[in-house]
Amino acid sequence: MENKTNEVDVMLQNGVDFNITYFKPNIFQKKIYPEGRKFLMKPATLGTLFKVSQELNNIKGFEIKDTADDTMINLSVDAAIKYKDNFIKAIALAIVNENKEPSKKLVSFLNANLQPKEALALIALVLSQMGVQDFLGSMVLASQTNLMKVKTN
Repeated sequence: MENKTNEVDVMLQNGVDFNITYFKPNIFQKKIYPEGRKFLMKPATLGTLFKVSQELNNIKGFEIKDTADDTMINLSVDAAIKYKDNFIKAIALAIVNENKEPSKKLVSFLNANLQPKEALALIALVLSQMGVQDFLGSMVLASQTNLMKVKTN
């Protein structure tokens, strides 16, 4: 089991290639990009980690109002409409992985072509590459390593 974990860690550190297929490809896209556009997502830097976290933090989830219309399907559709742009921007930030905003062209491409199944796989990849556990562990370690604090028994 540990060997598989190490293989996954190495793969994530080197980056992961993925394709996003065109939803309705035109003739040019069919000839140049028959399998869709290819991207390489590398592990997020701290700057990207914070930007992606800010975008994902804006997603508040479901707002249940205790009405007859509050079915899971209606709530899901409402949340998808309300937070789609945050979700797409978080993925675009992770793809760019630099200290700049993603291009409008990339965001537009993702908005027009990203399928829900691809979005789920990409957001799972983003979260795994963010190394949230490692980051939180380092924060806890740093907060507990204050040498100026006097301990009393």
